[in-house]
Amino acid sequence: MDAAVGGMVKRVRKGGRVGLTVWRRGAMEEFATVFGDIVRRFANDNEPARKPPWADAIRRIDEPESLRNWLATVGVYDSEVRTLSNLIPMTEAFAWDMVLGSGMRGR
Repeated sequence: MDAAVGGMVKRVRKGGRVGLTVWRRGAMEEFATVFGDIVRRFANDNEPARKPPWADAIRRIDEPESLRNWLATVGVYDSEVRTLSNLIPMTEAFAWDMVLGSGMRGR
């Protein structure tokens, strides 16, 4: 995450902009928990729930102040962080897109 965004920032022209979208704290926890429970059930996995692979990284950026601080560590010193409130319906297609396009696919 650090290297990818840092590399993107280095490629932006002076005065240019980079846009990022981050799920806010807690936004995906229920979905990830249900998904993990179902995978364990079908895999006959009796191990306790594991922490999602992205958990440590996302905790560094899932609040406005922590995102602003992290951006400074990757070279963004003049940042504007906005919190938007969106409700995205959990359709079957959206659920699979979330699994296939995230760290959940490795569970």
